[in-house]
Amino acid sequence: MGRIGDVESDIAPVAVFLASEGCRYMTGNTLFVDGGGHINGSSWNPDLD
Repeated sequence: MGRIGDVESDIAPVAVFLASEGCRYMTGNTLFVDGGGHINGSSWNPDLD
């Protein structure tokens, strides 16, 4: 995606979901909150300049 994830719009919704009733049947899963970077095996090396 070419950017670092935003805490409020990208990360917080996942945390809210994990704390909600909608997550009660979810077990043994890994949620990747990385904008899809894990799909292509890309390493996390942002350009912060």
